[in-house]
Amino acid sequence: MRERALAALAILWPALLLWKLDASGLLSVDEPRYAAIGRAMAATGNWVTPTLWGTPWFEKPPLLFWLIGGATKLGLQDELAARVPIALLSAGFLLFFFQELKNLFGRELAFRATSILGTSAGWFAYSQVAVTDIPLAVSFSVAMMLSLEWAVTDRVAKLPWLAGVFFGLAILAKAAVPVVLALPLLYWAGRRWTKVVAPVLLAIAVAGPWYWLCYRANGWPFIEELFLRHHLARFVSGETLHQRPLWFYVPVLAAGLFPWTPVAAGIQWRELWTDRRLRFFLLWFGWGFLFLSLSSGKLPGYMLPLFPGAAVLLATTIDRIRGALAMVPALAVAVMPAVVAVVPVALDRGLTRATHVWSPAIGWGLGGGIVVGLVAMRLVGVRTRFAFALATVAAVLVLAKPLLLGGLDQSASARREAAALKESLNRLGNPFVCRGDLRRTWEYQLQYYLGPIPACPESTKELRLESSPSGELVLRRLDQEFARIKN
Repeated sequence: MRERALAALAILWPALLLWKLDASGLLSVDEPRYAAIGRAMAATGNWVTPTLWGTPWFEKPPLLFWLIGGATKLGLQDELAARVPIALLSAGFLLFFFQELKNLFGRELAFRATSILGTSAGWFAYSQVAVTDIPLAVSFSVAMMLSLEWAVTDRVAKLPWLAGVFFGLAILAKAAVPVVLALPLLYWAGRRWTKVVAPVLLAIAVAGPWYWLCYRANGWPFIEELFLRHHLARFVSGETLHQRPLWFYVPVLAAGLFPWTPVAAGIQWRELWTDRRLRFFLLWFGWGFLFLSLSSGKLPGYMLPLFPGAAVLLATTIDRIRGALAMVPALAVAVMPAVVAVVPVALDRGLTRATHVWSPAIGWGLGGGIVVGLVAMRLVGVRTRFAFALATVAAVLVLAKPLLLGGLDQSASARREAAALKESLNRLGNPFVCRGDLRRTWEYQLQYYLGPIPACPESTKELRLESSPSGELVLRRLDQEFARIKN
């Protein structure tokens, strides 16, 4: 029976990740940029130099762009070309993660850790957006998992070469970041440090050719932008590059592991250190959290490579914290209405603009959460609380996903506005349009769906595309509003 349940999950979970991936248009400023670069690679055949609307763009290495370009070559378009490779990477890693943990810890802990990881808010959300965090997290985590047996047992004499391949892919996903995150392997190497040399050389052989070819094609601007500005400057100063306080990742981690966060209260840190296998995951998570917290430039997605290690640590403490485990399904149900109602508005216009829906959503959510919490505490047996929690969280994800994506498509994506604008311009005979004072998110999203829109000169009589004070998209000629594109 248990084998059938695992087989069903292996099929259903990838299906859930792939379900309705195109229900929302591209979001934020990153998805349209990355999707445009991947689409350009497929169209031009230039897989070396990333170009954003004809201009070389060096903020990120190419792995994500190659994935999007490859999906485009296979016939996928727009949102599906950008997001399907990410969803498949995530689903494939979860299966690999379960299998590796099962070999080391047994089926029970492997199932719990994989379930916690797959249903955590951060991992689930990032598995369906076209940004660099899942490609980095998957390639880096595969490399770490392949290194696990060598690090903590005597059965493997050498660090597997295949780990070097995936470290190379991680370097193609986020440059120097995975190199620093992998430093705990030196602790495990000890006097065996020579056994690390061959995989390191293999990682260089995998990642090095692209860096060399891109440098040859573009010269110093490539090094300056990728390494000096988006690595060194972001770590040291964070100026204009997402500067955040030292404690920033504490609430981010709590939110990213939601609704499993309460389980952390039962972690026995001394026991983790005395078990070599668990110490591996503790060092993986602890060093990464420290390093990323010390960096001045921070974004929530940077935490994702640490989530597999955190999931294992949480899975070890399930049996010790059965009372708090009942909070997991209650929290999931309580927060769902607020997330569905507030997140689309908050992403589009800021959290303060979403206050008009915040209170009702919290009220309905808390009522449902209290009911589920009482059921978990009173009616569900202690042994089945994890299964009940997992089933509830999965049900919440199934219910919330289409509602959330629908809200995001209306509030936080310009896909509908792009279609309406294209129709309006067709009726006007496709006049020349330039972009004026336009919100940054709309600037990138509209240019993805409509093609490059040139910036307006300081004084122009041409038709200008702008954001109105109320946030709507308008066409203006001089100071006169010419047409309004409704949300």
